[in-house]
Amino acid sequence: MMPFDVRVLECKPRVLVVDDDLAILRALARMIGREFEVHAASTTAEAASMLATTGFVAVISDYDMPGDRDGLYVLARARELQPSARRVLHTGSDPHGIRLRGESWLVEHLLSKPASKDELLATLSSHRGPPESLC
Repeated sequence: MMPFDVRVLECKPRVLVVDDDLAILRALARMIGREFEVHAASTTAEAASMLATTGFVAVISDYDMPGDRDGLYVLARARELQPSARRVLHTGSDPHGIRLRGESWLVEHLLSKPASKDELLATLSSHRGPPESLC
C-alpha cells in the first residue's frame, strides 16, 4: 500500500493578477503565493479569457494597461462573469481621478502601488467567493 500524500488535499483559493509589468506580476505572486493560487495575465484579453474559464475569489488588476482597454475593463468582466469575486484595482494613477470618472462602482478595493504584502492579504482575506470557486 502506498503512503497517503497529504499535499494532494491542499487547496488554495485562486486569485487572478493582471499587470503588463512582469516584475510586478512576479512580486505580487511572491507576496500572496503562500496563501493563494496565483494566476497571472499580462493583457486585458488574456485576463478576460481566464475569467471566462476559471473561477477566482479575487481579481487584482493594474489600471494602466496597454491597448484600448484598461484595468476597469477587466474588473467589469469580473463583475459580469464572477460577481462574487472581490475586485481590486492596483494602481499608480491618481485614485481620485479614477473615482471622478464615475466607474468606482466596479472597484471594491483600491490599492496604491506599491501595495504591501499586509495590504494585499488584508484585502484578500475577506473574500466572498462561493466554496466551489475556492479550489
